Amino acid sequence: MSPESKSPTGFPTDSINDWVFDLDNTIYPARSNLFVRVAVRITEFVARHFDVPHDEAKVIQKDLFHRYGTTMRGLMVEQGLTPEEYLHFVHDIDVSDLPVETELDAMLAALPGRKHIFTNGTVPHAENILKRIWRATSSRRTRSACARCGSSAIMTGRRPARTNHMFISSPMI
Repeated sequence: MSPESKSPTGFPTDSINDWVFDLDNTIYPARSNLFVRVAVRITEFVARHFDVPHDEAKVIQKDLFHRYGTTMRGLMVEQGLTPEEYLHFVHDIDVSDLPVETELDAMLAALPGRKHIFTNGTVPHAENILKRIWRATSSRRTRSACARCGSSAIMTGRRPARTNHMFISSPMI
């Protein structure tokens, strides 16, 4: 095996065709507290949906979360909510303070094969984060491919590809 076929840690990578990375707290660091921003938006969504004050919305949000596993699932079951409106609202957050990740970008670009990013967020959410942390790279192509709700995409090219809700393999990547 040639030295070029090993990662910086010596792990052989030449036989790996596909890599899957989680966007949330992996591609961007957990210390960025993006989930806190999403949680604030979840409460805002619940307050608007039920037309209640913030404190009451927080109680409703936590109740739905505890009974259904996620606030969104509770809203879907009890209110007939479709995921798209909710997901687009709660993931519409400011990421302008995320650092540009040039080292991570270079490491991922050096890996052979296709790169996939998994997220349960929306396509715009993932694109917003990826455009921020990989500012210099803007030539990515997207394609819708979500098996659950149809609102996600797969990004192709040298940068990681990702889907909304669940990983969906695609030969075009």
